[in-house]
Amino acid sequence: MSYRVIKDIPNGIEVRAKVGDILTVAIRGGKPTLIKNRKAVCEIGSTYEKKYCEEIKDKPKAVL
Repeated sequence: MSYRVIKDIPNGIEVRAKVGDILTVAIRGGKPTLIKNRKAVCEIGSTYEKKYCEEIKDKPKAVL
């Protein structure tokens, strides 16, 4: 699962994120967290995740 930043996040936990950045999910301190370059941006469920990011839906793979 990954997320795309749709509005700049100026005050991330460890690092900021800019529009267009792709964030991945990892567990940090027991909580799911959005990560950029191995640094925490925000926790899943936070305002930043809900209003500043959008989940990237995986496209189904074609079956041949």
